[in-house]
Amino acid sequence: MNNKFIVTKSFGVCFDPEDVFEKTENGYEIDVKSEGDNFSGKFIIDENGVKHYEKAGFLTEKKEQDNSKKHVNVFDEIDDLKTKYEQDLMFTHPLNYEKRTVLCNIVKVLDHLKNLKHEGRK
Repeated sequence: MNNKFIVTKSFGVCFDPEDVFEKTENGYEIDVKSEGDNFSGKFIIDENGVKHYEKAGFLTEKKEQDNSKKHVNVFDEIDDLKTKYEQDLMFTHPLNYEKRTVLCNIVKVLDHLKNLKHEGRK
């Protein structure tokens, strides 16, 4: 299991989204503070509890950033996004004018950005 879990939905009395449970020798631990009651302490959940709350949608694994992927080809990303937005456009209801307009404009911007690559080589 991962070393950190993030709260995705509020649960219990004091767990809010973005709170982080960190793995310790005792289990998964979080500092709990109550501003109004001047209370602070630690709350610990064992591995089975974390699995239960993850399955119920209250916790999600915090993925560690992979620093090995330092370089991203912007033009590949543009192609991927353009494909995604064109597919969204294809499945958007014809009477949903606002969404269709936004998607069309995004595709136009992506086309323009991709064309900058070709213009730079002239």
